[in-house]
Amino acid sequence: MVPSSRVLIVDDDPALLQALPEAVRLRMEDIAVDTADSAASALERIAATDYDAVITDIKMPGMDGLALLSEIRSLRPDTPTLLITGHGEHDLAVQALRGGAYDFIAKPIDRDYFIASLNRALRTRQLKRELDAQKDALQQHAEQLERTLQMYEREHNISETLQRSLLPRRLPDIPGITAAARYLPAKPEAVGGDWYDMFSVPGGRVGIVMGDVAGRGIQVASLMGQLRNAARVYAGEGYPPSVVLARLMTIIEPTEMATVLFMIFDPAAWRIEFASAGHPPPLLATPDGTVTFLEGGSLPLGPMLNQTYRDMTVDVVPGSLLLLFTDGLVDDRNTTLEEGLRRLRDVVARANGADAETLADRIVSEIRTDATSSDDVALLVLRLAALDPERIHLHLPAIPSSLPTIRHAIRRWLAQTRMTEEDIYGVMVACCEACSNVIEHAYGLASGDVDVQAAFREHRIELTIRDSGTWTPPRGLYRGRGLQMIQALMDDVEVLHGDRGTTIRMQYQPQEVAR
Repeated sequence: MVPSSRVLIVDDDPALLQALPEAVRLRMEDIAVDTADSAASALERIAATDYDAVITDIKMPGMDGLALLSEIRSLRPDTPTLLITGHGEHDLAVQALRGGAYDFIAKPIDRDYFIASLNRALRTRQLKRELDAQKDALQQHAEQLERTLQMYEREHNISETLQRSLLPRRLPDIPGITAAARYLPAKPEAVGGDWYDMFSVPGGRVGIVMGDVAGRGIQVASLMGQLRNAARVYAGEGYPPSVVLARLMTIIEPTEMATVLFMIFDPAAWRIEFASAGHPPPLLATPDGTVTFLEGGSLPLGPMLNQTYRDMTVDVVPGSLLLLFTDGLVDDRNTTLEEGLRRLRDVVARANGADAETLADRIVSEIRTDATSSDDVALLVLRLAALDPERIHLHLPAIPSSLPTIRHAIRRWLAQTRMTEEDIYGVMVACCEACSNVIEHAYGLASGDVDVQAAFREHRIELTIRDSGTWTPPRGLYRGRGLQMIQALMDDVEVLHGDRGTTIRMQYQPQEVAR
């Protein structure tokens, strides 16, 4: 059987040239994978074969990935190219996006994200070919109208799949934040540009973004993906919200426009910093019953608007509620925007004590009705709470990007006590080393989660790290020393391997502790 898609993977690392094709073959059907160990060899293959997608490392001897990207754009301008960057190489990632890369994959490679991004690239390429073929056919055959209608139906399906893949499959598990999200299209056949995201940023803070790209279809979904990825990159570099928005402006084409609200929550300082580009104001409800909209927005993102943005800062208290939403929630054909905002404020005021999921359902049921819906709706409800001083529980994907969340959460929890900095550091390092072992050894090429539980019991700290994978012994002379480090830092360590996964139990008696 002839494969429906063919991709080329370019890397000078033999290990990646073996691992990446294996991951593709395991997770994707009906696809052929070619490999090249240099840019020069890759160009020979690209000249001879019209690949559906190319994946290349950005750093290689001789011609690097950025130069190869430029050659591909010249030789095969319709071929989507994904670039692999090193951990923390944000500048190179930005250069890749500006140079025409479809997406970037950061090392260590998150297999789920890699496969999802490749799937989106292949679907976009497939649709582009079909559209080109249909245009040629329509010039010669008027009877192709029915096929054209079917093509647009398929375009909608691909657009919807692409948009859904860009929304988080689940919101991150961040201690002290209970989150609920809702996305409701105006009509089943209409795919819009509403999106949201939540992720960790440097310093133990949380990035929260809500956006709305004008229009519908594949181009809108593609711009959503670019804005989402770029926001994560710029926030990861430590830029404040206003600078993140200003840099997102460079992605917008002259005919495009988007509204974006970007917010950073610092749980240690209980402070919110945000900037808005033409987006509806976020809503803040405090435990005393006060409900206010946080004003301070500017014009939308758009190259013709030449707008600057400013940061706004708001202090919050434990128990506060945050709402981010798109204009489809409060602005419809039967009410004005002011009336919609007032209705939303009233609903939140009546249900201020509800949990995030209950409140999200109540907002949707009382404000959004099929009779008045004319636009898509994205809604994000966040309940901010202080950490339980007795215990903490984290359940996160077993990927490298989860480690900063685990590290900062454990530090925040321990910092509530009178433990010495030395004790806090030792417990935090032992916990993160155990989680790193899960990420590296528990699941292989499969996906999975890491479960972290910590509690104070009789003035001792008990830590339990669990996975549900099959443990792979470390290979190499200098591997497998993480357990030795954990044993040196903790008073008692127990490792239990079983059919349902591995459990690491640790105990530590700090020098001084008070809760």
